[in-house]
Amino acid sequence: MKVVQVSWFAAMINEVWWLNRPFIPGLAAIALMLTLAGQGLRYLSMRSLKKRWTLPIITFPGLPVVNSGIYRYLKHPNWLGVILEISALPLIHTAYLTTIVFSIANALLMSRRIPTEEQALSEDTNYADVFANQPRFIPVIGFIKGANSSR
Repeated sequence: MKVVQVSWFAAMINEVWWLNRPFIPGLAAIALMLTLAGQGLRYLSMRSLKKRWTLPIITFPGLPVVNSGIYRYLKHPNWLGVILEISALPLIHTAYLTTIVFSIANALLMSRRIPTEEQALSEDTNYADVFANQPRFIPVIGFIKGANSSR
């Protein structure tokens, strides 16, 4: 993951510099909003988890999982934030090749990381029970959540 993040940043800068990408204000505005949304999700995740927020997979056996804050709506707000950042930040300066290549690389990494994380949490905590019906990345809020629980 660290290699992807460092090379993503370098690739983004190099693509803009060497391929002389044009600045497209409308695309930049949307990409900036998505990048800020990603940063917001990551911040809310860290705020909810406090000392439990870590890069390596670490569980706290015996402690209940955090299901407050942003975790009321999503299983993986931090990873959704990373997805948004990796895909949107390069587009601020039209580095679409970086967006495509690193979004694919990130999806491959996440396809392994997330199930591993969920398995570890399910083995050591009440994660499976608490998050059984919670979406991974698309929030279900308010009346929608209530309507789905009555089925």
